[in-house]
Amino acid sequence: MKKNLLRFAALIVLASCGESSENDKAGISDSLSNQVTDTNKTTIADDGDEVALPSSMRIAGIFKRSGLKYIETSLNPITNSKNYKTTYTKALNLGVYSADMAYCLLNKQYALSKSYLKCSKDIGGELGLNSAFEANNLAQRFEANMNKGKDDSLLHIISDLQLETDIVLEKGSQQHISTIIFTGAWVETLYSASQVYKSGEQNIVPALIEQLSLVDNILSVLVKQKDKDPNITSLIESLNTIKAEFNNISALKGKDLDEVDYSKTTFNKDEINKLCEKIDAARNAIVNS
Repeated sequence: MKKNLLRFAALIVLASCGESSENDKAGISDSLSNQVTDTNKTTIADDGDEVALPSSMRIAGIFKRSGLKYIETSLNPITNSKNYKTTYTKALNLGVYSADMAYCLLNKQYALSKSYLKCSKDIGGELGLNSAFEANNLAQRFEANMNKGKDDSLLHIISDLQLETDIVLEKGSQQHISTIIFTGAWVETLYSASQVYKSGEQNIVPALIEQLSLVDNILSVLVKQKDKDPNITSLIESLNTIKAEFNNISALKGKDLDEVDYSKTTFNKDEINKLCEKIDAARNAIVNS
């Protein structure tokens, strides 16, 4: 089902951020369990081909446990939104801002989260996604639950937004826009993790590496959709630079990634540093486009 793609993206983003109390973690886990069927496949191309993805619940659980702490400087400033003039750059950075919104939310930065929601709504409106943001009184529900500190309900609302966005784009035969949004959110999540790593938190590395194992699947979608927008070619090239460094990780060479226990794998620091440099370059190219 095509709408599973953005659901998958939303859950990765939502579950990858923040240091929470045990009660918060329990609430988030319940929300994730209620929002998604734990499947390992999703339809991600116009021709109906299916590409296997790791279980969204498995990825969500790994990132939730990794403790991706809040670093405000890792956010894409809202003031940058005025710089995005094309459909492509707006879609990419809608993904980025959606990731940042969730990042703020799960770190209880409610005022910032609300600002990022408004920013996302503004960009979404320029992409013809007003109906997605207006569905089910989303903005009013978000503010009401934010004021009450109901984090699990807010997660449901953001997931609803992602699904409504995908539905609107699918009806307009613009599935490639969904893929671009997904990629923007995915890269922003990697970037947040790389900043945490640079701050000295080594425990983020296994989660970062496991999320990077998605790169081939994302690239396969982009390759199939590159004729929809000429800018997708540059995005493919950017992700290929990340893939090249990922493939250079000596601890993973010759191994079946589905069988690797990342938490018990020792990674070379220099290789991780080079990987983070490529992630940072890809992300900065997106937000400065």
